[in-house]
Amino acid sequence: MRDDSGRCLIPARAHEPRVEIDCSCGWGLNAPERLFDYMTDRHAAAHNKGTDGLAAASIWDIRHIAAGQPEPGPEAG
Repeated sequence: MRDDSGRCLIPARAHEPRVEIDCSCGWGLNAPERLFDYMTDRHAAAHNKGTDGLAAASIWDIRHIAAGQPEPGPEAG
């Protein structure tokens, strides 16, 4: 599932903080904050190994979203 910005969307539990991450390679994630370390470690490892042609370095834009803010809904079609 993707959010409105094309990031991988992993729904959060009610009242759970989330993070939005955009990587300079084009990867994006909108997920519960509890998954932050695991998902970013895995993505960084892919960069370090050059998996799928990823560059060794990247720049991330990370936004923490407080609990209680609305989850983005699926796109209307």
